[in-house]
Amino acid sequence: MEKEELIRAVTAARILQKRNAHDEFWAYCLYMDPSFFSRRPFLKELADVFQRIADAYRNKRQRRVAVSLPPRGGKSYITTLFITWMFGNFPEGSVMRNTCTTALSDKLSYDTQDIIRSQLYSSIFPDVTLAKKRQNVRLWYLEGAKQPSYFGAGIDGSVIGIGAYMLAVTDDLYKSLADALSEVISEKTWEWKHGTHDSRVEGYCSHIDIGTRWRTKDVIGR
Repeated sequence: MEKEELIRAVTAARILQKRNAHDEFWAYCLYMDPSFFSRRPFLKELADVFQRIADAYRNKRQRRVAVSLPPRGGKSYITTLFITWMFGNFPEGSVMRNTCTTALSDKLSYDTQDIIRSQLYSSIFPDVTLAKKRQNVRLWYLEGAKQPSYFGAGIDGSVIGIGAYMLAVTDDLYKSLADALSEVISEKTWEWKHGTHDSRVEGYCSHIDIGTRWRTKDVIGR
């Protein structure tokens, strides 16, 4: 293929991705970060699962999904993109995302905000913006939201008094293989997930549990 033809093909693909990105999550992924997702076609299957979660929410149904991939497979990144895409389609929704540490929870929150602030995101969802006030890395609002749009913590933190109505996500609840294999830490993690995280779920909120599998009795296994 000649260079000019290649450029025209790439340009046409980008135009098509942008056209479909509002309604099709995989097209959104390819539009937001084509180099990353074109090298990881296995994430298309996960994108299709997330698309079904969106359809369930639209039809007032709840789904439960467990996602297990090796470290650095892109599972947290595609989940961050999914949250921003869901906000684009359902800006009234509320998302809870909890992880193994407060530091990681804060990072994922910042990553989500950065995407919403980006020009690429605005080109797909121009009406979805972060509220100018009521912003905290652990709890923040979209403009016009009447309840927290996004909140999260580490398993050493607290999410008491807040409810999730759209997505309830756990993202790597174990810091390491050693923690996952520890009976004491594993039981503590399960109790926090079952007693704190799950108790915040309301309405038609879907559950997404993400992590690398280390043992049969980890959170996803149980």
